[in-house]
Amino acid sequence: MLAAIRSIMARDDVTSRRGQISAPALRIVGEEDRDPGVLASVTLAARIPRARLIALPDIGHLAPFEQPDAFESALLRFLTDL
Repeated sequence: MLAAIRSIMARDDVTSRRGQISAPALRIVGEEDRDPGVLASVTLAARIPRARLIALPDIGHLAPFEQPDAFESALLRFLTDL
């Protein structure tokens, strides 16, 4: 566990380069997410040129585990649209 935390802390900060991402990107967030929160997801998606944000109702931070069917449906819609 400690090695994983150290790895995260030492990784390259790419936040300033988000605008350079040219691939389609998807951010799925639960509307009830408070960590990091919906606003952080909106901000992230807005800074990636081809990003799509999908907010799922009645879901918190762990969307794939809280409502796997809704998460899968959103992901498949994104992939189908590509």
